[in-house]
Amino acid sequence: MNKVGAVDKSVVELGLLTEKVKAADVFTRGSAYDKRVGTKNFPGISLGYVTPWNSHGYDVAKLFSAKFSFVSPVWLQVACGSNGKYVLKGQHDVDAGWVELLHQRGKKHKLKVVPRILIDKWKSDDFVKLFGNREEQADFITTMKNGLSLHKMDGIVLEIWRQAPPSLKDDLVTFLVNFGRSMQKDNYMVILAIPPTPSSQSGPGSFSKSDFEKLRYSFDAFSIMTYDYSSPINPGPNSPVGWAESCVRNLCPDELGKDCRDKLLMGINFYGYDYTPTGGGPILGSQLLQILGTVKAKVTYDDNSMEHFFEYRTREGKHTVFYPTIWSLSQRLELAKNLGVGIAIWELGQGMDYFYDLLKQFVDVVQLLMERGVSIRMTILCVIGVGTGLFGDRHRVTHIPQLIALLSTSWNHRGSKSQMILPA
Repeated sequence: MNKVGAVDKSVVELGLLTEKVKAADVFTRGSAYDKRVGTKNFPGISLGYVTPWNSHGYDVAKLFSAKFSFVSPVWLQVACGSNGKYVLKGQHDVDAGWVELLHQRGKKHKLKVVPRILIDKWKSDDFVKLFGNREEQADFITTMKNGLSLHKMDGIVLEIWRQAPPSLKDDLVTFLVNFGRSMQKDNYMVILAIPPTPSSQSGPGSFSKSDFEKLRYSFDAFSIMTYDYSSPINPGPNSPVGWAESCVRNLCPDELGKDCRDKLLMGINFYGYDYTPTGGGPILGSQLLQILGTVKAKVTYDDNSMEHFFEYRTREGKHTVFYPTIWSLSQRLELAKNLGVGIAIWELGQGMDYFYDLLKQFVDVVQLLMERGVSIRMTILCVIGVGTGLFGDRHRVTHIPQLIALLSTSWNHRGSKSQMILPA
């Protein structure tokens, strides 16, 4: 039976956090979530995009608001008006009540609403005019600020890098430095959406280490689009872990220190791909559950990409579906934590509700024992001893290595106190 809504136990307590994913478990639990939603355990910046065409994302943002630093509704576009002025389009999509509610629920941890603003349908001459004229830039910036002030929002995610002609890259960087500083001067948060940088060799339209160094202090964060690695032309995983890691390291290598990474947000996809003999396309969580409700699927784990996939057949032929799982997401959250970067989720309405489960009961038990001075070794033994209550008998033994590794790698010793950091 497919469970929906709030439930008493998390996916960890049910023993579902394993690389050996079963399609039946995804189907029965994908639409449910742990009712304890009020804690953010991921240590870095977390941004979640919300789109009007996947309205479930609005509910997700409200329900799990405590888990996010930023929520970015994809509402607005900047167009060049017929009178030569810049026009902020898409304002009819703005939901003022939703923005206000997010601010209320996120007041304690200072949640920011930062709409994604896309540079839409511009010609090369439009970019030349903007980059080459200070008055044009002032008009552009004023248009942004007026829109944010009107709708009581806290900043923007600007998507301009991929739209600007590669030949104007130097001018783009100069403009962005001025833009970011002007927005920050009026206390607006500014985040730049950037393409992935899988190679240290920069090409046309790429975002290089040099670009990051020039813009680093003019923006509050950089949302890296580390997804869409594969396509119907070249089917495969959506965001291999090694590839995503290289995209981060190429912008901020280890020799520069992790301090330069605190503004990088590693993109995490909450959608998948259903590849077919004729191509295929993206697949959402709701569509995945429909498929799993009608076919028998054996889920396979790809060790190289750390992603799961399964195959099924229709009249069209063989389908191969790559889709995120609790396990694959936990590996990416762990990678982000180890690299010292934040995360940017595209997007909240596309995923499944059990993605947001918290490891609350497990955390409570461990923290209680450590606060009372129990050693890590004894803590492990105590948790194993109550494993039936946490995981169920059939999962208890298989989770012992995972438990030991998690405790051994996740405790940060700071003076006389220990703090456990777990992924969201």
